[in-house]
Amino acid sequence: MLKILLVEDLIQKKAEIVEVIQEKFRGKAFHIDYATDVVTAKNFISSSFYDFVILDLNLPRRVVNRAENNVGIEVIQFIETNPRAISPKFIACLTAYTIEPDFIKNYPLCHFVHYSSTNSEWKELITKICSYLERTHSIPLRKDKKSFHYDVLIVTAITEEFDAVISFLKTEDEWEYKRIMGDAQKYAVNTVNTEFGTLNIVLTQSSQMGMAAAAVSATKAIEFFCPQIILMAGICAGVKGKTNFGDIVVADPSFDSGSGKWKVNEDGDLIFHPAHYHLRIDVEIKRICDEISADRNLLTNIYQGFNLPVTRPNVIPKVLVEANASGGSVLQSTVKMAEIVDTHKNLVGLEMEAYAVYLAASNSRQPQPKFISAKSVCDFGTEDKGDAVHQYASYTSVAFINEFLQRAEFLNEHLVNKSYELEY
Repeated sequence: MLKILLVEDLIQKKAEIVEVIQEKFRGKAFHIDYATDVVTAKNFISSSFYDFVILDLNLPRRVVNRAENNVGIEVIQFIETNPRAISPKFIACLTAYTIEPDFIKNYPLCHFVHYSSTNSEWKELITKICSYLERTHSIPLRKDKKSFHYDVLIVTAITEEFDAVISFLKTEDEWEYKRIMGDAQKYAVNTVNTEFGTLNIVLTQSSQMGMAAAAVSATKAIEFFCPQIILMAGICAGVKGKTNFGDIVVADPSFDSGSGKWKVNEDGDLIFHPAHYHLRIDVEIKRICDEISADRNLLTNIYQGFNLPVTRPNVIPKVLVEANASGGSVLQSTVKMAEIVDTHKNLVGLEMEAYAVYLAASNSRQPQPKFISAKSVCDFGTEDKGDAVHQYASYTSVAFINEFLQRAEFLNEHLVNKSYELEY
């Protein structure tokens, strides 16, 4: 979404400019912030990135002041020289008064346009600038420490999980695959409709299984798309006796099962001393997960909603908000599973990526996304593990995400008040 800052104190002129922008972006979303004085304009430019700043020359210095001739030039000076300024992509000074030749010479970063209520030439120029900005408004989008560009990022580790999201996520449109120049990672975008508004979704897949690949893919996607929340979908191993096939394991906490120290004891035995660094989900996210976990009718509907001709267990899935370990290897050993289970009394799940995604999110640049992994049990990490319930487990993971997005009202808070956001 293009972001525009309009710095103008005259109501009629402001209305004409907005009308031109509305006409240009009809059918598309854009966002306008308004300032009527120099100080407010500087505050906006200090806190957010704008694709386009449209500026009058004759402005009040502060809200309580009267307009002064050419005081708007201070905004341009601020952008050019102050390190607090987040430089916009394009600046246009739109004034009805004579433009000083020295301004054009001394401020080459600004495009000076003569405004007239009786001549439409300025409208054509503003439209051309908007067309240029629209063409160049592509991913990766610039971070400004404040604005999220996408609502949801879904990270998967393998093609089976990626395809399950494509198949089972309840979207509004066909998935659109995106290529980012210089990056071979796979991305697809779509929208999900909720009663609070429409969410922009981006889906990606790591180049391979494991924490290293997950950390790299999540970090790149966070930088490129700047999402409000990261969800990890897919399949995991469950702890036998605590989980059933298809149960959704929400990792809280998540930790690296291989983190610790190997030592030789006095008897010469090699002993592993775990040192787990736990990452927890946000309390609002946990509340939503607990609500879904308690909704028996919903979980029954999820179970009954799977009608593919493949293996399905004969038990309704549960949502388990409990400890989950991420490890560096696929486990097919009862002995090794038992060793990891012994490191945390509440452990219910084991997989290979969630901790890395949590770490990537919690260490990303501002604004930092929230995060949650909701993978479903497809085996117990024992010698008899197989692929029979992979598709069902992938389905229940995505079914949980469908419901989570419908209840995650905090994702839509920026959509509730659209007094300054124009969309047609």
